[in-house]
Amino acid sequence: MYSEESITVLKKAGADFDKHATHGIDADEFGSLLITSGLVLSDDVWWISFHSGYDFAYLTKIMLPKLLPNDEDEYRDLVKTFFPSIYDVKYMLRHAQNMVRRGTLGQTGTTFIANLGTKSGLQDLADELGCSRVGVAHHSGSDAWLTGSVFWQMKAKIFEGNLSDDLKGEMWGLTGVGPPASAAAQAVALAAAGHVNAANGMANVANSGMAGAMNFHSGLTPTTHRDGAPSTPTNNPAGLATQTPGPSQGFQPSMTPGAGGVFGNFQYAK
Repeated sequence: MYSEESITVLKKAGADFDKHATHGIDADEFGSLLITSGLVLSDDVWWISFHSGYDFAYLTKIMLPKLLPNDEDEYRDLVKTFFPSIYDVKYMLRHAQNMVRRGTLGQTGTTFIANLGTKSGLQDLADELGCSRVGVAHHSGSDAWLTGSVFWQMKAKIFEGNLSDDLKGEMWGLTGVGPPASAAAQAVALAAAGHVNAANGMANVANSGMAGAMNFHSGLTPTTHRDGAPSTPTNNPAGLATQTPGPSQGFQPSMTPGAGGVFGNFQYAK
């Protein structure tokens, strides 16, 4: 499962999947290095993220030598083991919006939420907070830098320097989002939005007892992303299997970090 729009956005931003096949880092080796890096399994490391419901699942998956659990509580315990301190900027935004509704947010934060309106993208938050981007959007380094900048500005300006314990460990996309609507409910929503063909398709799914099957294009699902990428992935073939690096593709040791490499001599807290 994947988001067609997201893959397109990454390619437009310069992601070269073919080059990853020959110069990419082996995921298993990266997972092994991550476990021994000192960045995980530590209460002293804060992981700052944006809409990270999938992100920590990917990182956990490459460090775990078995399938991820099906049970949500077991999954949360597993994530908490690897990443004890997580703060999700998008979840922080929703928390602030709830505080406004309860009348418990300060004047500066309330004004920020009012000015932001219905926007909720990372760049939207950055623009409103006056955070400058370094590098190109949709590149990991640039997005990571901007996410960190937004986090510290939100903490100072919106939450007045105090973050509630309720925010720790919550991931937008896993927390704060209700269960998927039934196929029948989706058909009604699509029909109301004028997507007649998609609505009929979902109605057929509901009548066939396949409620919940994702057989329609995810571009029709509601989204608040600035770039238009959906929150829900589609299950059409991505065609990336042969382009994604893996142990079977004959990587040379010099192409991946290892003993004596960039990360091989990593020292915690330096």
